[in-house]
Amino acid sequence: MGLFRRKKQDSPEQKQSSLSGAVMSFLSGWGTRSLDRDKLVREAFDSNPIARWCIDRISGSVAGVPLQLQRDGEPLSDNHPLSRLLEYVNPEDDLRSLIYKLMISLLLTGDAFVEVVRGTGSQPIELWAYQPDSYRYIVKSGQKTSVELVINGQTRQFTIDPITGQSDILHIRVHNPSDPLSGSSPTVAAGGAIDQYNAMQAWNYNVIDNGVLLAGLLKVDGILGPNDADKYREAFGAAFGRQSQGPRVAVLGESVDYKDFGRSLEDIVFDDTLERVARHICVAYGVPAYLLGLKDGATFTNMQEAREYFYDSTVTPYVELIQSHLESWLNTMTRRTERQIDLVPQYHLVPVLAERARKRWESLDKATFMSVNEKRAIAGLPPIDGGDVVVQPPNMIPVGEAPQS
Repeated sequence: MGLFRRKKQDSPEQKQSSLSGAVMSFLSGWGTRSLDRDKLVREAFDSNPIARWCIDRISGSVAGVPLQLQRDGEPLSDNHPLSRLLEYVNPEDDLRSLIYKLMISLLLTGDAFVEVVRGTGSQPIELWAYQPDSYRYIVKSGQKTSVELVINGQTRQFTIDPITGQSDILHIRVHNPSDPLSGSSPTVAAGGAIDQYNAMQAWNYNVIDNGVLLAGLLKVDGILGPNDADKYREAFGAAFGRQSQGPRVAVLGESVDYKDFGRSLEDIVFDDTLERVARHICVAYGVPAYLLGLKDGATFTNMQEAREYFYDSTVTPYVELIQSHLESWLNTMTRRTERQIDLVPQYHLVPVLAERARKRWESLDKATFMSVNEKRAIAGLPPIDGGDVVVQPPNMIPVGEAPQS
């Protein structure tokens, strides 16, 4: 257990598996690193309920924002190859489940990779997401030349255009200022708090598993032989349900007595500390602790405000990260003679943001100083013919046209 646990007098081999067991040298060239994904999944996603909730909530929320292909503000034709590609991503995934997988990889490792499979005439027909540790950059003379994908011991290599950077592999990453090839993981940033939380959970479980008995002193009448102390200790533990991992019981002679060491149950469990550490984990992921029912330093009057803050501060930046990478990559798959294709997030279709969108549209509709097309542009809608006029209520007269008294 432990993403970043430090041990005293570790050997070099032990340090690699304890202090930085989740981080090891992997890529060539700049001496970059990749993450031990299995350890991150085991410690954060499988063992820590707070990290698991944050990762799942962010991934599901980002994947839940619909993305629409547009050209010149109009939805792209359903018959366009890219429309068909995003409608049928692959036999296992639709676009939403693909983005969900990409987000889990981003939150765990800081990296996500997508492969495009091409059919007849090099038309893109499928998109696949694989685990980040399946990929490896080939770097020559300080420049990325290709990407290797290793699946079940089989290696495939994808070239990278040295000028445009175009490739059939898309690498999405959270910017890492210390590494030009790999991303920065919020799970690594939360690693210390995740280790603390897991350790305190294990401690609390052991306390319960040992019958909530505290460490104490057992005094036995008479002089003890060489093996008597262990005999009495085992008998005492068997009688009261003590396990080997529980607190030790001291055994003395002269009389029979047992005394606790003076600590109450509240002294040895970590309920309050667990909540504080949980808030630290939430901060690392950008999730308001208020959404988990925890006390939060931020002031929210209700759950709706906390959800909107969560979307504004965390979900939207991740949506734009995915959208910008996919949009740029998809445009490289079309003929160079085609006009730019936009991948537009449809935030107004997200239930959490729908009420705010409705209020915004009502405010726009009541504005008497803007043209119809100006209002539509702010609402993210394309212009319409004849919409460059300012519409005023019939009871309002333009300045200068009022009758003179």
